Amino acid sequence: MKESLEERIAQLTAMLEAQRQELDDQRQRLHSIESGALRFPFPSGGGQGGGTEGHSRRDLLRLAGAAMAGAAGSVALQAIPATAADNGNMILGQANDATATTQLHPTTATPTSPLFQIDANPATNGAVGLIVTGALNTNATSFQGAGTGVGVSALSSLGDAIAAQAGSGASANGVVGTAGVGATSNGVVGTAGAGTTSNGVIGNAGAGTYSIGVIGNAGVGVTSAGVLGAAGSASSSAGVVGVATNAFGVFGQATSGIDMIAGGNGRLAQVPFSAGGSGGPAFTPGPGVLEVVREDDGSVWVSRAQAGSPVGTLKGAWKRMNAVRVDAADGSGSPFVAARVLNTINGTGTGAHTGPLLPGETVDFPAFTNANGIPADAIGIIGNLTAVASNSAGSPAATFAVGGWLALTPGGVSANPLNPLSNVNYGGPVNAVPNFFVVGFGTGAYAGRIRIQNGGNTKVHVLLDVFGILQ
Repeated sequence: MKESLEERIAQLTAMLEAQRQELDDQRQRLHSIESGALRFPFPSGGGQGGGTEGHSRRDLLRLAGAAMAGAAGSVALQAIPATAADNGNMILGQANDATATTQLHPTTATPTSPLFQIDANPATNGAVGLIVTGALNTNATSFQGAGTGVGVSALSSLGDAIAAQAGSGASANGVVGTAGVGATSNGVVGTAGAGTTSNGVIGNAGAGTYSIGVIGNAGVGVTSAGVLGAAGSASSSAGVVGVATNAFGVFGQATSGIDMIAGGNGRLAQVPFSAGGSGGPAFTPGPGVLEVVREDDGSVWVSRAQAGSPVGTLKGAWKRMNAVRVDAADGSGSPFVAARVLNTINGTGTGAHTGPLLPGETVDFPAFTNANGIPADAIGIIGNLTAVASNSAGSPAATFAVGGWLALTPGGVSANPLNPLSNVNYGGPVNAVPNFFVVGFGTGAYAGRIRIQNGGNTKVHVLLDVFGILQ
C-alpha cells in the first residue's frame, strides 16, 4: 500500500535524528584524540614489530568526514518522490494526486483577472492548452456563470472558438445545451462574427446512427430556447449551421410544443434544387421522414407518403403543391380581376385562328400568360367555358343546329378518342351553354396554352372566362 506523505516525513525525521546522534559520537571521539588519550589498534604487519600504532589527527578527521558523508548520502538516497498529494504544492511536469477538491479563490474584492491562465501560444509543436478527461459516464467539465455571466466564453483569432466532435456511440452528441428556468434562457448561444461566412454554432454529427452535431434542450421559460444562434452582419453569415451527409443537419424536437420556430420576421429560406429538365426532384426522400423541397423555378414539392412512410422513388416519390389564387399575382392583396381571355366571335385571344371552330376541329390557342393578370409562372386557370351557336356563315345563331360537345385540355394534349371527354355539351333551342372548368397549361412549346376540341358536327363559337389561376 502506498504510504502517506505524513508517514514518509516521520520516517525521514527519525533517520535524521539517528544521524545527529552519530555525529555527536564522532565529535566526542575527536575531542579525545585532541587530548592524546585515544589510540587505535591495528593488525601486526602494518609496521615493524606490529602491535599498536598512533595515527595523526589528519587521519582521524578523514575518518570522521567519511562517516558524515555516508550519513548524508543515506539521507539523500531516501529523498521524497517528485509528486504532490493532499496539502502539498503542485509540481509541474509530474503526476499530482489528491483526495479532496482543490479550490482557487480570490483574496481581495478586486482580484487579478484571470485567476488562472494557461497560455500554449509560445509552443511550436501544436500543443493543446488544456485537456480534461472525465470519469466513466460523467462530464469532463462543468462551467457555471454567476448572475448574467456566461458559463463558457470562447474567443478565437482565426480558428473555431469551440470545436465539439461527437463520438462513435449510437446516440453521441457534439454539443448538448440545456436551457435554465429563466423566462428567456437559452441552452446554446452562438454569435457569428463579421466574416462573410462566419457561423455562430456549427455542429458536425459523428458516425453514430442517430448522432447529432448540436442538441439544445429548452428550459421551462416562456421563450426559452435550446439553441440560439445570432448571425453577424454579413449577408451570408449564419447563427446556426447544420452539416450532414446522409443524416440531419439540424434536428428540433419538442415534447408537446413546436419543434422549430422562425423568430423575428418569420422568414425561412431554402436552397433550390435543379430538376434537370422538368418534373420533381431526381432523388428519393429519406426513410421515415417527410420532406419539403423547392425547385429552382420556385415550385414547392413534397414527398408522397402512406402511413407515414415515403411512397415511390426518385421523381415518382414527389408531388407538386399548387396554389389556387383568386388574389392579384402582384402580391398587393387585391382580388384577381376576372377576364374574358378568349372570344372567337370578335377574335379576342384567338391568335392566328379566325371564326368558330369547325366540326371536329382541334385548336391550340396562344399562351394566356403575361396578360389579363395571369403571371408567367401560372400553371393553369379556373373559369367558365361557353359554347355559342353559330350558323353556317360563322355568325352567332339563335339555336344550335345539332348537338355536340367541347373538350378543354392542356396545350398539346388531346383527349383519348377511345374514352372521349367533354367539358360542355351543347345543343337544343338555346344559343349558348356554359360550364365551369379547371385546366392546366401545356408544357415546353405549349407552355401557357390550352387546347379546345369541337366534337360536334356543326360550327361553334367558344368563350373562355378566367376567375382565378393555379400557380
